[in-house]
Amino acid sequence: MAMPITTKHKVYGCVLVAGLSAFAADKTFFAPSDAAAQDSSVSEYAMTSSTSVLDAARRDLAAMADLPVEGGNIADRLSAVAEARSLDLTDVRDAFELSPSWFGDDDGTVVQQPDVGGSAAARFVRSHRLMAVMAGGANGSAIVDDKCLFIGQQIDGFRLISVGARNAVLESNGVRVELQLSQQ
Repeated sequence: MAMPITTKHKVYGCVLVAGLSAFAADKTFFAPSDAAAQDSSVSEYAMTSSTSVLDAARRDLAAMADLPVEGGNIADRLSAVAEARSLDLTDVRDAFELSPSWFGDDDGTVVQQPDVGGSAAARFVRSHRLMAVMAGGANGSAIVDDKCLFIGQQIDGFRLISVGARNAVLESNGVRVELQLSQQ
């Protein structure tokens, strides 16, 4: 009993025939001549190992910095390159320094502060997530970690004191913490 040929099979067959025809035409009509193929040989490029390329780059950097290839740590090498190129690094910000915006507003509100000193506020911000807010003046509410809080209610020792359009402010022992809605 033979399986009937469907439209799907016919389409697959046509695509296969078109692909094989294109392959044959490419090999027959568009193949370079032997002389052209020898001229455009990439064997020299392919034979270059990645280690030799890295060694060449290392030698170039060492020549720029007037340092030997072996020895010296990365900080010394970068300093030497900066001196060789007369770069002024006085206004360059340390990439590992915390941004001032992480330390909060002037009113003591902590905005997504990392745990720099192990404080209760930093632990609270790190361990809780604001899921939703419903601003309604004194009747506002916020959903923190799937728990609905109304103004005046507490979670982990922090009392909800206000709800904004995209934030909720909680307080414990005079320390205010602001949770922001995520951008998702």
